[in-house]
Amino acid sequence: MTKIRDEKLMLAFGDKVRKTRSKAGISQYELAALCNVEQSQITRIENGKINTTLSTIFALSNAFEMRMSELMD
Repeated sequence: MTKIRDEKLMLAFGDKVRKTRSKAGISQYELAALCNVEQSQITRIENGKINTTLSTIFALSNAFEMRMSELMD
């Protein structure tokens, strides 16, 4: 059976989101508002605790004004 939750991938993606957010100079609260999600969801993404959806990745990439592929690189 294929493993759906890849802990290392989730941690790496969360780290990328955190670094991108910090570089943009915005808070988790501001990012959450831009993405129309709860601030706690941003925290869980950045900490690699949740396997986020494509819709949320799309919202994050729009908030950062980048392509989804750049955010997931």
